[in-house]
Amino acid sequence: MAISLAAIGMMRVAAIPAVLAALIAGMLARRWKLHEWGAAGVDMGARSLLRAGVALIGVRLSFEQVSGLGWTVALIAVGAVAVTVLGGAALARLFGLSTARSVLSAGLVGICGASAALAISSVLPQSPQRQRETVFTIACLAPALADQAIYDPAAPGTRPLVGRVIERGLSDELNDRHYLLVEATDGRTHYVEIGGENVDTFTGGAFVRIAPVATGVREADHTVAAVAAANGGRYDIDAHLEYDAAATEAFAETHVRRLEAMRRLTSGVTREADGTWIIAPDHLERAVAYEAARAADRPVMVEALSSQPLAKLIEADAATWLDRELVAADPVPLRDAGFGADARDAQARRRQWLIAQGLAEEMGGQTAYRADMIDALRRRDLLRTATQLSRELGMAFTEASDGDHINGIYRRPVDTMGGRVALIEKSREFTLVPWRPVLDRHLGKNVSGIMRGEGGGFNGSAQHTPRTFQPAS
Repeated sequence: MAISLAAIGMMRVAAIPAVLAALIAGMLARRWKLHEWGAAGVDMGARSLLRAGVALIGVRLSFEQVSGLGWTVALIAVGAVAVTVLGGAALARLFGLSTARSVLSAGLVGICGASAALAISSVLPQSPQRQRETVFTIACLAPALADQAIYDPAAPGTRPLVGRVIERGLSDELNDRHYLLVEATDGRTHYVEIGGENVDTFTGGAFVRIAPVATGVREADHTVAAVAAANGGRYDIDAHLEYDAAATEAFAETHVRRLEAMRRLTSGVTREADGTWIIAPDHLERAVAYEAARAADRPVMVEALSSQPLAKLIEADAATWLDRELVAADPVPLRDAGFGADARDAQARRRQWLIAQGLAEEMGGQTAYRADMIDALRRRDLLRTATQLSRELGMAFTEASDGDHINGIYRRPVDTMGGRVALIEKSREFTLVPWRPVLDRHLGKNVSGIMRGEGGGFNGSAQHTPRTFQPAS
């Protein structure tokens, strides 16, 4: 118990893996000869308690979780573990490792890391080398379980995750559901279920921001309920315009699209043949159920912060994620491990580049950034991209300023060094605006909106409307 508590303390204070902390604590205990009077407790911990712990870890993998993956995927996983364990043991023996180390290494990699190695060690034949072989295997090969996590967007207090994409794959082939492995700024590797709708492609080294999907009642739901309450439980565009004289037909149509989406997914509303919608008294509760159903299919929002790896951003002549973090009032915390350590190093090198470019300067041991640094870098990147696109499209580029009303056809997203922008075509010219995920629903369609300052982005809708866009479905 003392060694366990010491390991937990070191893990929290020094941010090191619990298994490594336990090994250090155990070495210190032996150095101080505590094992001489605690031998019975150590033996019990290494046998009974260890086996119980491994069993409890196994209990977390329930029948429902396995069946949720699909039995095809489950069988592939079992086969992969068997091949890894047997093949790894054979290769280890081929390279001259002992039988104990071969089996320990194969089990550690093929099953669940340090827990598997310790469990296997407890049932290996007694020998003077067994303990040494076990320690070597865990210290050199074990991925720390404390540095691996499953991202649960539904958990209370879940915060957005920023990190580098390691792998993207199918979590459920039959239902086309995907996952991401993300090495985050907290130094841990997170498994993230991202669902199957409009899944983007992420190249190696790209990094993203992942956040839970909002599931609350939207303003559009309150408006529909209010219009229906004033119209005998029915909603249509005419009733909406009569209820709110300031509303436009295009704005009312966004509410119709949300109702149609609710009808298709949850049957929460009914549409009459004449286009009138029957709205139940508990419409807001049905809207919550609809949002919950949507979140089950697409539980998180994945925003591409950069399609380029960190190394390419250090000297990029563009406003990058590194720059925004350097000037942010509340930057993303960076743990000195994994992607967090890489991002910290990249920020330090980016600082020196900014100073060399005259966009920042050292003052009293601190770095002061030019007030217009982000805008200057963003505009350089925008004009460079626009010049290339103008030659490619044979069209003139019009630069949009803050507050401008933009109207045109959304043609496609364009990835730049500073992030993704949207190409909006109007007549024989085009403009570029900050991309938002909602725009991809309107690819090839007319959109309109207002350009806003840094951080505001472009708010676009699928129809002509002077209002700031609020997604309706």
